[in-house]
Amino acid sequence: MKPKIDLGDLQAVQEARRLFAAFHAVEQLTANDAPAVMRPSFSRLYAYVGETKIDAEIETALAADARLREDYRHLIEKFSLPFVPRALAADSGTESLREGIGCRLRFVPSTAEPSQTYVIIEFIEPATATTSTLFLCDRFNNCHKVSLTAEQGENVQLLLDNDSDLLARLMDKDIEIRRSL
Repeated sequence: MKPKIDLGDLQAVQEARRLFAAFHAVEQLTANDAPAVMRPSFSRLYAYVGETKIDAEIETALAADARLREDYRHLIEKFSLPFVPRALAADSGTESLREGIGCRLRFVPSTAEPSQTYVIIEFIEPATATTSTLFLCDRFNNCHKVSLTAEQGENVQLLLDNDSDLLARLMDKDIEIRRSL
């Protein structure tokens, strides 16, 4: 339904001009408030898969662009190894262990702080103990990069809050975990 404007009503025309000018001014003033999301080049995305550090700009671009997430997922699959595949069967009971390829993830509630959980990544094969980056990917190409910096011998230990997104992803059997080469 189109509103009908009586162009003979000078007061209505003046009000419309005033409102248009106000909306236009707000649009001009706020147009640059939200910084444009940088879309990294394919070569930069390729290099990022091999890096251990987390790049906030690339992570922001990934969150904003579904095609970029798809490209990133393909690169991860090409240049990483399966670590903990998605579970194919339903689980009964509470999650306290995930078995992987050459590894085991154990989830141990902290006795000192009940609101936290230890994630202990035990490497069964010594060759996998050099893993420094994990990629946690869901079926919608949302891949989160996790740098492992707390290596002690052949195990990695993380202390996470029970309500953290990372803990939920590590425990989620629908999330595939891959490791850097």
